[in-house]
Amino acid sequence: MANNNNKICVYDYETGGTNPLTTPILSIGAVIVEPTDLKIIDEFYSLSQPDEKGFAKIQDGALAVNNLTREEIKKAVPEKIVWKDFTTFIGKHKKGTSNWNNCIESGFNITGFDSIITERMCKLYGPYDKKEGRSKLFRPFPKIDAAQIIFSWFENETEPFKLGLTSIAEHLGIDTTKAHNSLEDSRMTAQILIKFLKFQRNIMEQYREKIKGCFLPKEE
Repeated sequence: MANNNNKICVYDYETGGTNPLTTPILSIGAVIVEPTDLKIIDEFYSLSQPDEKGFAKIQDGALAVNNLTREEIKKAVPEKIVWKDFTTFIGKHKKGTSNWNNCIESGFNITGFDSIITERMCKLYGPYDKKEGRSKLFRPFPKIDAAQIIFSWFENETEPFKLGLTSIAEHLGIDTTKAHNSLEDSRMTAQILIKFLKFQRNIMEQYREKIKGCFLPKEE
């Protein structure tokens, strides 16, 4: 994995509820980050119309947060088609034929939310490896959760008070006026990820030799 060549897909779902095991997807946003120069090179966005059962699960509170209406969702592209378009978008940035050549999965709190939805959707519509019992959409390892990176840097700080995406983006000087839109949230997360990856690369340049073997016993 050293000297990563896999592209990074930063994505976000706007959903009709808060339970990742059952909530319908209302929109999908994603950006692709080139690993060499850490620049955004491609984007994806679509509203998604759930099936009847999914539509019935849409909560008013979720619509208020996402700034969407049921009328908009009813006119959206059906879920199955949107999912195919999304997976095709990701697939075109694959570096080879193996699952290990897939894009690296990334987002903000994807571990506790978006990744769970992704597994569910892949099992329903593909791509899914029945033998392994997991999706084939992203590289099996690693997963880059920007929320975990943020926690590691700010866990002992008094500011910002909250470590959510919008709070962190505001703290870093990123425009948040269009927050809670899946593409805009993906863009914000990508900006945060790029900033910290560049920061960490600079640190590694300075401390590479000090890090190497740093746990070896010190000579008396």
